[in-house]
Amino acid sequence: MPKVVLVEPMAPIATALFTARGFDIVQLPEAPAHDAILEAARDADALAVRIAKLPADIIEAAPSLKVVAKHGVGTDNIDVASCTAHRIPVTVTADANKTSVVEHTLMFMLALAKKLVPLDRATRDGDFTIRSRPDGFGVDLGGRTALLVGGGRIGSALVPVLRALGMTVIVSDPAFGPEDATRLQCERVDDFREHLSRADFLSVHVPLTAETRGLVGSRELDALPSHAFVINCARGGIVDETALLEALDGEHIAGAATDVFDGEPPAPDHPFFTCDKILLAPHAGGNTLECLDRMARATAENIIAAFDGTLERRLVVNPEILKANGSD
Repeated sequence: MPKVVLVEPMAPIATALFTARGFDIVQLPEAPAHDAILEAARDADALAVRIAKLPADIIEAAPSLKVVAKHGVGTDNIDVASCTAHRIPVTVTADANKTSVVEHTLMFMLALAKKLVPLDRATRDGDFTIRSRPDGFGVDLGGRTALLVGGGRIGSALVPVLRALGMTVIVSDPAFGPEDATRLQCERVDDFREHLSRADFLSVHVPLTAETRGLVGSRELDALPSHAFVINCARGGIVDETALLEALDGEHIAGAATDVFDGEPPAPDHPFFTCDKILLAPHAGGNTLECLDRMARATAENIIAAFDGTLERRLVVNPEILKANGSD
């Protein structure tokens, strides 16, 4: 039977689905070393991975490999080019984490707007006077403008949530067409840079690629109003970390929040840790009980579909190899 290597622990539903099909399962521990992954992959028929890196040498060391399944949607930790060269489909879990990341983004927006962390700290210190001082006054989301860079699964799902709160929403994404804007009752723009001065919140929802690395840098941050907030629940590196710190320290923007880092986990002395104007989370936007279950199920179903020859094209990031494999 096929051997499936779970590169990192996943919700039990994945193991249950594989067991029901009689697949052999190898479970690696949390944060496995490169050599451990390499050794386990040598006779693997499938790899299921969350955030561990799968570089080309691991793919090349696995001659029996027939599918790589990402537990999530971002594939920047997988050498997709190597998989494509070896005619190995790379799958994603599509909509499984959409709701959870939307809520995570909203959590950050509300926490920044309402000054949750400063109010919490002052209250714990017995400083109730903060409720009467300008440094303790938050703002309402209603009537504010959110500029979303990226209108894919998560960006599009965020629009109606923000609209329900009374926000104006602007979306910039080449794949987000006029019909999408009409359907979601938002504004579509070609170049987000031309609309930065209108943004009270700038939130990024694009994958990390060579084109999107450093997409939001000093020039973009300087163009935002001084009361604006920047949120990144996508991938580290899309927002330039040095530029973001400079913008916060120079009070060019009011605050920021990030669920991701350019290099994870970040070093213990990462400068974000000493900046009070940025809220941090450890790449946990999809780590809810419900979302972890959905992603584990979808990961297992993608692997099973690969062996059954029933992979959905929309779930494969390198669909050009499907016809070559006779799966399309």
